[in-house]
Amino acid sequence: MLLEKSKQFMNRPEIEINTDFSSEIETFQSETLRPILKMKNDTLLSIFKNQLYQKSISIAQLNEEEKLDFISKLIKNDLSLKSFFIGLIVSDFNTNELQIYLANAKEINKRITTLLIERIRSQWERVS
Repeated sequence: MLLEKSKQFMNRPEIEINTDFSSEIETFQSETLRPILKMKNDTLLSIFKNQLYQKSISIAQLNEEEKLDFISKLIKNDLSLKSFFIGLIVSDFNTNELQIYLANAKEINKRITTLLIERIRSQWERVS
């Protein structure tokens, strides 16, 4: 089991966040979700960019505020895209993380969506 755990985490970046006074879900977000999203950053951006291409959507002509709003709406409203992103993140959970996820899926899915939107919005120029 220790070997499995070390293999799983060797690619995750470490993010220094003080979780001393955090709830279990906040700690999970800081110690699991954020590193996975950071590790998969290029993949997430590529998938989003491909989604724009497949739907023949160009956001280049939108002003910055419109782009940020569009990114949020697309991820929140396109349920298949949102589910795909969530599945991509959940697939990197170890057994213990999966148990936490299954017990709190609704809340964790919201957090994944929020973090994903923030990540793509902060790098919108890479998907335009």
